[in-house]
Order: sequence, then C-alpha cells, then structure tokens
Amino acid sequence: MLRKNKLSVFLLAVLVMLTVYYANQERSDLVNGGDPIDTNSRYVEYATKRISLTEERTSRILELEASISNADDILDINEALEKLEAIEYLTIQEIILEDTIISLGYDDCLVVITNDTLDIDILANVFNIDEFITVCDIVQSNFDYNVEVKIKLSKTGV
Repeated sequence: MLRKNKLSVFLLAVLVMLTVYYANQERSDLVNGGDPIDTNSRYVEYATKRISLTEERTSRILELEASISNADDILDINEALEKLEAIEYLTIQEIILEDTIISLGYDDCLVVITNDTLDIDILANVFNIDEFITVCDIVQSNFDYNVEVKIKLSKTGV
C-alpha cells in the first residue's frame, strides 16, 4: 500500500512544485519588463503539456495498481511493478533533464520521454551551435539507451 501511494504523492509534489515555479516565473517576467504575452503563453503551454503528461501517467499508474491488487499470478504482479518503475524512471529523468538544461540559463525547457523518442523544447532568446552541443552532451550523458532525440528551440520574443 505504501509503494502505491509513494509514486502518486511524488507526482503530485512535482506538479505542485512546477505550479509554484511558473507562478513565480510569471511575476519575475512582469517585473523585469519581459514580454509577458508571448513568453507566458509559452510557459502556459509547457505547464499544460506537463499536466497532461502527469494525468496520463497517473491514470496508467492507477491501472497498473489495480491490476496488481487483482492479480493472482506473481509474474503478472512483477510485470506491473516493472512498468510502474519504468514510469517513475522516465518521470525522474525528464525532471533531471529539464532542471539541468534550465540551469544553463534558458528561460524554460520541456522534456517528454516516450519509449522511442526524447523531445526537448527549449524556450530561449538565443541558441547557438555551442549550446546545442552542450545540450546534446547532457542528453547523451543522462541516457543509457538509444532513442531518437528531437531538440526544438522556441524563441521568447524578447
């Protein structure tokens, strides 16, 4: 029972932290004279995508937890537990990559990992080839399996 609630509480805590972060980020844009309409619409779009992804994964987690509680075979339970761990791993990797890329000085970053792709959308005013190589190195150092990586730049409009 504790394991089931642990992941749900973790995802809820991540959602709350992101909400607080974006609320504070919006205020700092307005104070610093940034372009609140364009930039904030991108922040809202990123937040919306994050919430949607969190809801999808939460519903999948609930399905897996229900299958665990109804399963009679230990193999089915182990398979469901492995899927739960995979979802948790992907979520943590997304957060790590987002935080690492944002720490390089970008306004925001959205990372979405699926089974075969890694989509990175970076919100920045300027993005040169050296920064692209740095982001690629970060992605390569954080991932131990082969996925198709897509990096997209979204301008802040400032």
